[in-house]
Amino acid sequence: MRIIQKERGQSFDPVVVDAFVRASDKILNTYNIYSDLEPDVEFDNNELEYKLGNEILVIEEDPIAREIISSQLSERGFKTSFAAGGMDAIMTLRSSKLTYGCVLTDINMVDFYC
Repeated sequence: MRIIQKERGQSFDPVVVDAFVRASDKILNTYNIYSDLEPDVEFDNNELEYKLGNEILVIEEDPIAREIISSQLSERGFKTSFAAGGMDAIMTLRSSKLTYGCVLTDINMVDFYC
């Protein structure tokens, strides 16, 4: 945190640093909760592909999060499609000729109406 604060306005956007500092208690709390967990268990990509299918629809509005998710999934051999929100996902599912083995979303999916 000291490095980020020191580099405010140089390497890091001041607005982002200020938001980071304001959220530091939550960030540290989350770190403390999850830092004792076991490392990720290795898995067999072929087994997951068989169970899930190779295509995954990710519902995520943040372009940076989409890039990270895409990179992680493609490293494991999955193909990803993205929707920016709930309605976009519904339109994608209705119009796509693909069969998705999995649909991923965060808890705060935007514009989802049933």
